[in-house]
Amino acid sequence: MIDLHCHILPNIDDGPSLVADSVDMCKTAITDGITDIIATPHYLNGRHDVSLEKRDLYLEKINIFLHKSGLKLRIHPGLEVRLIPKLAKVTPNIHKLCINKSRYILIELPDTIPHTLEEELYEIQLKGYVPILAHPERYGYIQRNPDFLMHLVSTGVLSQITAQSLLGKFGENCRRCAELLVHNRTAHFVASDAHSCFDRPPLLSAAKDRITHIAGHIEAQAMFEERPRAVLRNRPVDVKPPLPSTPRTISDMVERLASLL
Repeated sequence: MIDLHCHILPNIDDGPSLVADSVDMCKTAITDGITDIIATPHYLNGRHDVSLEKRDLYLEKINIFLHKSGLKLRIHPGLEVRLIPKLAKVTPNIHKLCINKSRYILIELPDTIPHTLEEELYEIQLKGYVPILAHPERYGYIQRNPDFLMHLVSTGVLSQITAQSLLGKFGENCRRCAELLVHNRTAHFVASDAHSCFDRPPLLSAAKDRITHIAGHIEAQAMFEERPRAVLRNRPVDVKPPLPSTPRTISDMVERLASLL
C-alpha cells in the first residue's frame, strides 16, 4: 500500500518531535504493509510553515537510514498545502509544492467554506495541476452536504479520506460521511494522515478491509495502491464519474445522524 498523506518527518510540524518517533512510525507502517509514504508537512497554514530546504534535508536523511537499515520503505516529498486566497497566483513555483514533482498537489481546505473555492481550484488546474483535497469528510460543511463535492470532482478535482475516519475515530458523523463519499465516488484515495504511532498512526490495512466491505476488492486496490502509484509516477489517475446521493441514501444518513443527537 502507498500512504499519500503522512506527517512523518521529525521536528518539522505537528508530527513526531524526535527522530526515534519517526523511525517507530516507519516500522509501524512497514509492519502494516505500507511500502511508500508521501511526507506531507503542513505548508501555508500559519502554524507550521516548513521550509522546502528543511523538508528535503530530513527526507534525504531518513531515506538513507531506511536503506542502510534494510527497511523496505521509501519516503517521497510532498506537502499539505493550505488553500489561501490566490494560491495559484501568489505562488510562482507551485510545482515545488506538488507530490514527488508530479502534477498532483495535496490541498487542505479552510474550516469554513470560502466563497471563491471553485475559482481558487480552477486557477490551480489552469496551471496544469490536479488538486487532491485532504480529508473532506472531516469538514462540517461537507458532512452536512456530502454532495458538495460532486461538482468539484466533475471538474477533475480528486479527494483523499482519512483511514481513521472510516474506523470511527473522528466520530460517527465523520464515518458516515466518509462512507457516503466512497459510495458516491467522490473519494479516490485513503491515507493515514498520521502524526505519530498513537495519534492517527501510519496504518492502512484495517481501513482497506473496510473499503473492501463497502465498495469491493477492486476499488480498495485502486484507492490504496493503483491511484497513489499513478500519483507518484505522475500518470493519469483512473476514476469513475461521481454519483449523486440517492434519496434513500440521504434519508438513511439523516436518520442515523438524528439518532445520535
